[in-house]
Amino acid sequence: MPINKKIMNASNSLGSGKLFRKRIIYKNLAFTDSPLSTVPEDLYPIRDFMRYENYLYGRINGSFTPVIPRKNRILPLETGSPQYALDFVVSAFKKMKEKIKREIVAGNIPTDAFFASIEIANSFEDTNVAYNQWLNRVRDTFVQYVDQKSLAEKIVDYESFLGIFKKHLVKASEDVSAITFSSYVVDKQNTIRSTGLVIEIANHDFSSDKDKIDFINQDNFQYYVNLAEQYGFFVDYNAPWRLVANIVSKPMKHNIMEINGGYSNLASFFDQHYRTVESEDINILMNLSFATYADYIGRFPNFKQVDLVDGKLRKKIVKRAPTTPQKIKDKYNYIFWLDYYADLKNAEKSLKYSRDDLDLIKNESFLIQKLDKVHARNYINNKFQDIPSIEGSFYSELTRTQFLLDEMPKEDYANFIKETVREYRKKVS
Repeated sequence: MPINKKIMNASNSLGSGKLFRKRIIYKNLAFTDSPLSTVPEDLYPIRDFMRYENYLYGRINGSFTPVIPRKNRILPLETGSPQYALDFVVSAFKKMKEKIKREIVAGNIPTDAFFASIEIANSFEDTNVAYNQWLNRVRDTFVQYVDQKSLAEKIVDYESFLGIFKKHLVKASEDVSAITFSSYVVDKQNTIRSTGLVIEIANHDFSSDKDKIDFINQDNFQYYVNLAEQYGFFVDYNAPWRLVANIVSKPMKHNIMEINGGYSNLASFFDQHYRTVESEDINILMNLSFATYADYIGRFPNFKQVDLVDGKLRKKIVKRAPTTPQKIKDKYNYIFWLDYYADLKNAEKSLKYSRDDLDLIKNESFLIQKLDKVHARNYINNKFQDIPSIEGSFYSELTRTQFLLDEMPKEDYANFIKETVREYRKKVS
């Protein structure tokens, strides 16, 4: 039975109240005329990648460390195609297309089925490209920040610039949540297409439930879902035209085995196909700082300064001092950048350590770096691993439920969960 499109239609242009109610209807009835709980077997291959920690799928490894696909594992989905995915995803998709062709010849799929001549609308998006574009926007807002705060005359050299730039980054982190590469990878502004696990077969509006309902009301939709599962794909609940590789399904594991020899556990899978990104954070921070300063003094090499000398106003031109990456490297040691990094992480993440707690984290990382710089950086990242406290995470929702059962004041919940996660991180990091 087709679903009533009139009651299901929702888009972001609706008022928040109506939008919320219609999204609840979509959430419970979108793929069936019955509530989800009554037909779980029909919905198994459909995964909600916006619910709980599902949004991190393919963007963290088993240790919750942010990862991106290894470039040598990314292949074109078709010869000469600008669309890419991880090698085993390419293999699975090709097999699925071949199956569709055979089923059409056998008369099991009508030639006018929406996936009969399946085309690729979107696939892999390189996180590095998106992140560099994001950093350019952050860098471009520095001039605006300096003007708003009337700080131009305080920038005379790289050292005076650094403190101001740090405050700018901290403010930007608090506003948008992601400045460092590792935080950007797991931020919701980074698309699931960055995982290399995604193939989209249509170009519809993600904010329009009408587009979603129209798509799932097409003839043979259930066949499409079953076919996706048969070849190791999830269908994205919030974008049913999106196929996402299910890396633990038997069909997908078979493709991984054929191409890469399989994997013994998730740790080995991620080692084979992904690389961690936290190691790049501090170098990126150093380069961003230098590039922003070089850009700023290139545009504003000097400024006029008015001083009172012997009771008279004197004007002079102050020329800002240039620098080089080597001079920066010689002057600012790793401890300086660890300190800078910890402040940024504290601004980015939801845990928001107190100044005393933050100083303890910094001091411990300074001691660790004497023996191992990598361990020192990892120590900071472990302290700021805030996924359990993020609004909507499974742990957050579980804790909220218990909070309500215990009849605790609602306004105390946010601080309670942050304190709980902070205490846990103290013990395990």
